[in-house]
Amino acid sequence: RPGPVATPTPTTVAPPTATPTPSEQPKRGGSVKFIEAAQTQTYDLYLECCPTMQLELSKLYNGLLINYDGEKVECDICQEWRLENNGKTMVFILRQGIKFHNGKELTSADVKYSIRMITGQVDGIVSPRVGVMKEYIDTVETPSKYEVRLNLVRPSALMPKILTVAGSVIVPEGTTRDDLKKGALGTGPFVQKSIVPGATRTLERNPNYFKAGQPYLDAVTIDIVADATSRNAAFLIGKYPYLATSYGYAAEFWPQLTKLKNEGKVFTAIEYGGEGPHGVWMNPKKPPFNDIKVRQAINLALNRVEMGQASYREYAVEQLLFYSEKQEYGTPKDKIWNVQAGWGTGAKKAEEQAQAKKLLADAGFPSGFKLNQFVNTTTISGFGYTAGHLEAQSQFKKYLNIETTLDYATSSADFVARTSNHDFFFMFYIYYPTTYDPDEVIGQYWVCGGARNQEDYCNPEVDKLFLQMSGELDPAKRKDVFLKIQDIILNKDVGYAPTPTTDRYVFVWNWLGGFTKPRNIWFSNGNVRSDRVWLKQQ
Repeated sequence: RPGPVATPTPTTVAPPTATPTPSEQPKRGGSVKFIEAAQTQTYDLYLECCPTMQLELSKLYNGLLINYDGEKVECDICQEWRLENNGKTMVFILRQGIKFHNGKELTSADVKYSIRMITGQVDGIVSPRVGVMKEYIDTVETPSKYEVRLNLVRPSALMPKILTVAGSVIVPEGTTRDDLKKGALGTGPFVQKSIVPGATRTLERNPNYFKAGQPYLDAVTIDIVADATSRNAAFLIGKYPYLATSYGYAAEFWPQLTKLKNEGKVFTAIEYGGEGPHGVWMNPKKPPFNDIKVRQAINLALNRVEMGQASYREYAVEQLLFYSEKQEYGTPKDKIWNVQAGWGTGAKKAEEQAQAKKLLADAGFPSGFKLNQFVNTTTISGFGYTAGHLEAQSQFKKYLNIETTLDYATSSADFVARTSNHDFFFMFYIYYPTTYDPDEVIGQYWVCGGARNQEDYCNPEVDKLFLQMSGELDPAKRKDVFLKIQDIILNKDVGYAPTPTTDRYVFVWNWLGGFTKPRNIWFSNGNVRSDRVWLKQQ
């Protein structure tokens, strides 16, 4: 059936530079320091999984499209793009003369190769962040040196969005994973000047950047400070211009942050449900989780009130399949608490936990069991995640007599490798969607063989409904299909046990000009690229 016309509307002109107010013209020069919790171990944006990595690496790369503000999509390396074949073909005309940092000119062959690498056609590794595009791209054609044609299996509203995600970058044809361990192979506005492993990275303006007059800054430094309290304190004294955080990570600083906002000293924006879907993810192919009774028992036993309190205190937000109440595809909280299985309170919770023990006994584990609990603290650390997996471990023991040993990933690469191979039993984890489009949520995480389907979940009924949802034009009908899928995953199959999340905020000091709020604070490439930001005071 016909699908939706891709949105936003394609552009047929080169994108403009940032549009300042008449009294605020961008100034060139100066440098800015950013602060992050961890430093990337490679230069591979296809595999680096976490927000801190996007801030570092995105400044070194470009993609086909870019998102600086709201839902607006603009050309990045292209000078125009359009739709043909009733929306089933995306045509990109590339800018000429773009140079990679190694001096090689970027051509359509590099774009084709990069898309093949993202979708796993080069080395079998599908990008966990943007590999969902493999569900949409049929073939990639390069009729000329500067033209790329993406032939889709169906028209897609998601494809333009996913091409603006920081991981959808272009590298030279022939690039290998080993190459990306050694250094950046991009065309971005900044080039790396120096790095002190685990401490700081300094980038300087790319003198050959193809966007006239950009970047405005001479240099950018990313300091690494693992402790969230120290990062928040450093922002408050104005040492760093930008802070993306949540109540849970900065509760003790919230009065000061609110005061700065009320005084007009900082720009703020909220991203509802921005901390991503939290929960216990179980591998349904590995015993004992191949028995739905075990999955049901864990889902029923988890105390969501205690989970939310442990992770985000009074700022916890209900969420089911990736969406909180205030998001377009979210479920109202009065249809979650004491309605959704596992979300009982008081006497209802006690009944659920009694039922959970019976289910576990019926599955052959009347005395519980012992098992490894996979943990990734090498790339995500902080109050919400650390508290979450420790609280889950405590509740397994307290309510079901399940004793878990924390099985830590040894590195970011180890985590990606093990989850890609479904080499774990279960984990408490936080995923970070990049577009908030339901096609990404289902196509990436829940269709058979999806790019981030790390739990190895597979239900042909969900796959069929996904195709129906993806091709639905009416927003209300599209949401209805999504809710059917949600019910199958959470209630029929118990694909995972969701727990409360929280909202995300960004705070930016007013002395940093050119900052805009894109679709996603962490993952939209225009936000973290920094080629349009500038210093009002030097």
